[in-house]
Amino acid sequence: MKKILSILLAATMISCLFAGCNGGEKKDVLKIGVLQLTKHVALDAAYEGFADGLEEAGYSEEAGNIELNYNVATGKPDECATIADQLVSAGSDLILAIATPAAQAVVNKTTSIPILVTAVTNPDGDCPGPNVSGTSDLGPIERQVQFAKELDPDMKTLGILYTSSEANSVFQAGLAKAAADKLNIPYKEYTVTAATELQSTVEGMKGQVDVCWIPTDNVCASNMPIICDAAKAANVMTVCGESGMVNTGGLATVGAVDYYELGKQTAAMAVKILKGEATVADLDIEFQAAGEDAEIIINEDVAKNYTIPDSILSKATKVKTATAE
Repeated sequence: MKKILSILLAATMISCLFAGCNGGEKKDVLKIGVLQLTKHVALDAAYEGFADGLEEAGYSEEAGNIELNYNVATGKPDECATIADQLVSAGSDLILAIATPAAQAVVNKTTSIPILVTAVTNPDGDCPGPNVSGTSDLGPIERQVQFAKELDPDMKTLGILYTSSEANSVFQAGLAKAAADKLNIPYKEYTVTAATELQSTVEGMKGQVDVCWIPTDNVCASNMPIICDAAKAANVMTVCGESGMVNTGGLATVGAVDYYELGKQTAAMAVKILKGEATVADLDIEFQAAGEDAEIIINEDVAKNYTIPDSILSKATKVKTATAE
């Protein structure tokens, strides 16, 4: 009898092991689909923060309780739509969309799967839905416009550069123009429809503007080295919407969103959904506060080309261009 009981116990333990059971039940593996618009520093950081935030909360592929289906498009809306279809067809339990066009693609494909967005400037306006929440990367635009004047006290005209087809950029440009009007700063708009137009557009600012403000625009962020060279040729300073753009060739930013932390903030929302503590409809869109004493970040490699007030340089965090030797 003892031998029979021992055999039965061993068989039960083996069966439980292969079933991945916990307390006699099969462990659920939750499918999390991810669609990222394209590869660049800010969006990559947002995904890394999201994955790390999940892991810190006990959710990882190593732990065996989630499956991350990470996909990066090449910035094209039709490719985003194809990947979104695949994530929905795969039966994802939750979908993370990184950047506005990616979010819009996913929102157009499902109203039942919970969707979290991040690195999206205006989620309520650009990708609304009953199954959508997440985090916005809207920065302190008025403070950045004001900072442009501090960077160049003799500034006569501010340039505003953005991609006209990016809804997030159009939204931010509107806020920047309103801020410039409020601060009595003359400005000129410069729009592009593709990366190939950036060099000539920025070089065309020569003698027209003194400082150019650039929002968290995906085309611009992916091509900052081109903007850097063109701005140098035009003797135009650049103030960017986020720090990753400074790391890759922009001159400066202030109060920039930390995309890694934004990703972790989004992960905290995901955990509430995964644990059943909240539905996506219960969660409001979250923002990242810049704080009263917003950090100034300056690329010291780029700064060599310009005359910057000591009052700015003395309190700025210095970074180097990521591609510099």
